[in-house]
Amino acid sequence: MPRRGARRRSARRAPPPPPNLGQNIKVQLPPKPDKKVLKASLEAVVSASLEIRVQALMSVVSWYDEMSHYLIEKSRMDADLAKKLSGDLIEVYMKANKLRNQGVDTGCDFPERESFLRKAVDFFERYCSLGVDVENKDKKPQDQKPTPYVPYRLADYWKRYLDKKDALEAAEKRVQEKYQYLIDSMSKALPRAKFYVSQEISGRRFDGKGSLMYGKDYAQNLQLMLKREGLLKVVSSEISELAKVNAVAPNGQGGFFVDPKKWVEGIEAMFKDFAHFCLTAESVPKLVKRGQAPVAGFQAQPQTASKVQKQPGAPRPPRARATGEPKVAGRYEAGSAVAMIWQALSDEKEHSKKMVLAPFSHLNNPEGRLARLIREGKMFGEWTIKVNGDTVKMTILKQAVGA
Repeated sequence: MPRRGARRRSARRAPPPPPNLGQNIKVQLPPKPDKKVLKASLEAVVSASLEIRVQALMSVVSWYDEMSHYLIEKSRMDADLAKKLSGDLIEVYMKANKLRNQGVDTGCDFPERESFLRKAVDFFERYCSLGVDVENKDKKPQDQKPTPYVPYRLADYWKRYLDKKDALEAAEKRVQEKYQYLIDSMSKALPRAKFYVSQEISGRRFDGKGSLMYGKDYAQNLQLMLKREGLLKVVSSEISELAKVNAVAPNGQGGFFVDPKKWVEGIEAMFKDFAHFCLTAESVPKLVKRGQAPVAGFQAQPQTASKVQKQPGAPRPPRARATGEPKVAGRYEAGSAVAMIWQALSDEKEHSKKMVLAPFSHLNNPEGRLARLIREGKMFGEWTIKVNGDTVKMTILKQAVGA
């Protein structure tokens, strides 16, 4: 019988067994790369722009870097996988990393970088295929089937790029021609700026080659701003980013950094270039198309009121309609733009859209009136309007009041 106050002995636990090198070791695996990211990067390879292809290949190589790390960590707990990754695949992995380092070197030309990165992807695919490509060296890459760790192959997308190369280059040329007015205006005003328009991106971004790429949507907004508000508005909104491009330098690790001193110096130099351009004969007659430009030789006085008072203009002519006259189609005031367009189309014949909207070219958005008729005709079920290119035709479904 145990003594009173004595400590109760706890049951001894057996010591853990010594680690057996023949057994698998449990480790925490890194997340497996998402194959959707690889597919998006490979789809970006199908591009007419060499800069975009190189950036897409760098993304593909980065994805295979993560997949290789995942396989190496998984092999620590899987003896069969470790056996497959040994031998010849070690040399394949070393070649892939060597080519990757050459491809991300920003000191090389873009064609050389593209070649290095394509070869690096080829070796990474062999490594992550667990020796399938090494055992079948005579098999063409496009004939090899996807493996669990290589869901998509570069050869398939590269073949798609070669098939569409001519069409992509022709589309890129059409985009350059469409925004030539914007390109010429900004090139004359800012000769130091390096930029171009590409249909394969959105927004704007650095191309890694010392130029700024504008997407088609961004270039369209700039060209509209140039026509409506003037060159000064466009230059003031873009001069900072264009100067930043000239201050970008490689960081030696495949990336870039911005030198703040060169950035500020670039902005000052571009403003001086723009001021010199304004004094030349090539300058546009109106730098600002809304508001009044300051008079040369006079300093602008500060505004005391919160809003600038507008100069009175000519009185607007009264709308031509008689008092008590019935509304056109029972909805629109006689003499209004919408009513006149409805009356022009009410004969249910085909008309040229340009001719129908020509009397209203002084309005901000004449096509908006036609769009309103199309929308309200469907809403009330009284007529339909079909637009086919430059041809427009109305079909009256129910006789409207005042038609």
